[in-house]
Amino acid sequence: MFNRNLFGHSSGNWYPFKKYPRASPQNLPEQQTNPSEKESPPNPDKRGTAELPFVVRPLATEKTQQEAEEDARDRNDKHWNDRATLVIGLATLLILIIQAIAFFVQATRLHQTIDEMKVLGKEQREIGEAQVRAYVSVKEATIEFMLDAIVPCVKFIAYNSGQSPARNFVWNITLQYFGGKENHESGLNETLVEYIGMDIPAGGSHTDAALIPDMSVKQYIEGVVPGLMITIVRAKVDFRFTDVFDKDWFGEAFFGGTMQSRQVSPEDIKRGVSRWVAQIAPMAKPRDWDEIRKSKGT
Repeated sequence: MFNRNLFGHSSGNWYPFKKYPRASPQNLPEQQTNPSEKESPPNPDKRGTAELPFVVRPLATEKTQQEAEEDARDRNDKHWNDRATLVIGLATLLILIIQAIAFFVQATRLHQTIDEMKVLGKEQREIGEAQVRAYVSVKEATIEFMLDAIVPCVKFIAYNSGQSPARNFVWNITLQYFGGKENHESGLNETLVEYIGMDIPAGGSHTDAALIPDMSVKQYIEGVVPGLMITIVRAKVDFRFTDVFDKDWFGEAFFGGTMQSRQVSPEDIKRGVSRWVAQIAPMAKPRDWDEIRKSKGT
């Protein structure tokens, strides 16, 4: 190798290798390039044009019978898998729908049961309250005359037939003279609910009375129809009470009868004996009860 670097070889003979000085890069000649080669664009793809109307494409190799059978088997398996997935999805959807319907039915029945229990509880509470609350009624009333035997005084008795006391029992009396020209009615006390009344114990009674100065017999009977011997008198007792459950109850009772004039001596008059006497008994509300107030504007 050393000899090959120092000596040249030609025709099998060795000769000394002469060393020449190396040329500098400045002294090397410039390589000339063709400017048309740099500036020319790349050749376009002429496939599918008039110059190259045909495109050569490699044809797919035919599958063997085993490969075809495997492809058919894969397609069949995929088809069955898709059908199974669809069936499972539909079955799941059907189950969800059935569960939703069942939940809705259960919720509806639960709501109905709760409503029925509320109604039943309310009815039982009302029945329990009805069994022990107070029941007040006014079944007896009388009319007497006072103050020179010309001013009527209505007395009544209220009964509590319940199993608990009736608290704050208050009342108002309306009196009517009914017949003809003597028709007249006492004023209605509209502040009934503002009064503080008496308590009536369970199974007990309460007696009370009211003097009615604006229904003077001398003014509204003898002064209107002199010599009148008989007329109709009617009375109404409005009342209100509170039971032990703090509920307010209202009621009314009607009484009617006749009021007659009788002969009395001056001595009886001095003793306060009235020449008028009235007898009244319980009655249903008269259909013409409001007619006197409308006709007289009272």
